[in-house]
Amino acid sequence: MLHPAQVHGDRDFGIRDDGGMLETPVMIGIVSICIGFVFFMLAATGTRSKWDKKVTITLFAVAIVFMTIIPVVGAVGFAA
Repeated sequence: MLHPAQVHGDRDFGIRDDGGMLETPVMIGIVSICIGFVFFMLAATGTRSKWDKKVTITLFAVAIVFMTIIPVVGAVGFAA
C-alpha cells in the first residue's frame, strides 16, 4: 500500500516519516521520570521502614531532580 504523499505526487500532507519512534528529548524525559519514580519509591520505602532521615531526604531530593529538572533541561536544551 502506498503512502498518501506517494499517491498524490507532489502534494505534502504534513506527514514526516524519518523512521524514528520518539525524538531524543521525549526519550530523555520518559527515562528520567521512570528513574525518578524508582528513587521516589525507595524514599517512600525508607520512610516506612524507619531508615536514616538523611538517606530518605536525599532519595526524595534525587527523585525530584529526576522527575522535574532533568526532563525540563533536556527538552529546553534540545529545543534551542
